[in-house]
Amino acid sequence: MLVDYNKFYKEKSEKFKKYSFRSNLKIIKGEKPDFIGFVKKYADKKLKILDLGCGSGELTRRLAPHFGQVIGVDFCEEYIKAAQKNNKNKNAEFIVADGKKLPFDDNYFDIVLSVRGPLSEGVDFLKEGKRVVKGGGFLIEETIGEKDKLEIKRIFGRGQNYPIKGKRIEDIKSLLKKVGIKIVFFKNYFYLQKPFSIGQVINILDRAPIIPDFDKKIDKDKIKKIEKETEMNKKFLLSSHRLIWVGQNK
Repeated sequence: MLVDYNKFYKEKSEKFKKYSFRSNLKIIKGEKPDFIGFVKKYADKKLKILDLGCGSGELTRRLAPHFGQVIGVDFCEEYIKAAQKNNKNKNAEFIVADGKKLPFDDNYFDIVLSVRGPLSEGVDFLKEGKRVVKGGGFLIEETIGEKDKLEIKRIFGRGQNYPIKGKRIEDIKSLLKKVGIKIVFFKNYFYLQKPFSIGQVINILDRAPIIPDFDKKIDKDKIKKIEKETEMNKKFLLSSHRLIWVGQNK
């Protein structure tokens, strides 16, 4: 299912007027990635970092104390306004920019990173990432894997990366090869969470592009089916699949 992420997140920012969203569901089994901890392994006050698709800048601000300069970019002006308002780091900056046409010189950054897009969403993003990162520099991303929230997608019969056509890492390897980036690391993370009410599930569907065209009225029959599962079937769990990969500019 093709997703217009620009449209999706713009609509959500206007609807909710809150720019960060984290699920508060308890992890029952498995391992959730610690992306900030992972990136901090590269910590160096001499390095310049680009956070591509920074949203309202939570990740950018938390990484700022560990690097020399961090710049967050996002296409959504509302996100950037929120990021700038909350920024207290002198070495952090937030800019409205298109990830396919970045306003930076060649070889400007040591690391380009992205959480859940858009870095690996297409060749154009990766080409720009390669252009602005130095030779020997890194592209780092946490993205959604092909097995994420399959319980919900099967009920809806549609969804992000559904139906599964192959492993997400293989798609990314293919894209990286096209632009001349060498993959040096990847790891899949799987974990299960327990929703205790249909309200929690609807909140997730409203805020994340699991079912990008989700509509509570149109999809009421699906919601009822999920409600029955969450409130009557104690075994109903939501699966999450995350993938962290690192590519190095040749």
